Amino acid sequence: MDDWLALRADYFEPVVREVFDQYLRQHGFGEGEADEAGCLTYDRGEVFLQVHYYVEDRPNYSPMVSIGLTRTSPLIPAFDRIGLWYAIPPDVEERNYESWIFSNAGQLRQVLTRVRDAVVDVYARPLWENPDLLLTLLDRRYEEVKAERTAEIVSRNKQEAERAFRAHDYEKAAQLYGSMKDSDLSTAERKRHEIAKKHVSQL
Repeated sequence: MDDWLALRADYFEPVVREVFDQYLRQHGFGEGEADEAGCLTYDRGEVFLQVHYYVEDRPNYSPMVSIGLTRTSPLIPAFDRIGLWYAIPPDVEERNYESWIFSNAGQLRQVLTRVRDAVVDVYARPLWENPDLLLTLLDRRYEEVKAERTAEIVSRNKQEAERAFRAHDYEKAAQLYGSMKDSDLSTAERKRHEIAKKHVSQL
């Protein structure tokens, strides 16, 4: 933990407060609560806004902003926030705000001022003013993440099943192919599944 904290940007919290405290108070947010790295979380009723960074990126950090609900999504309680980039259209330059790198307090002040005016005020403000819209984005992002993870699992299972089939471990291959939906398998994979099952039935 000590080594991790040694990477923190000591100037992060005071600069965030300088740029965001008064602005967010004007919009009904409370005092920002800082964690050990100096990342700040502001609450406004059931909505929270977090301004943060990864200490591991030292010395060139990326600014990050997340927005979420203390009233969690009914899909999954742990999925309570999104990166604000997700609420920005793909063809808009500000969607890439995390590429606005900083390595000192002066750069951070410039970056966060731009983030506040061009990103937070434009794309986060409509979400904290309409929490139901934010909830819709949370649910949509959760479904996307779940689909991505499912695809990764299917891909790993396919690779493992093919290795097992080529190694003549037909029982394992049949089990792995059988764990996947038929619609997820190619014609060749379905054929290998049938061959593997045939070998297993002859044991």
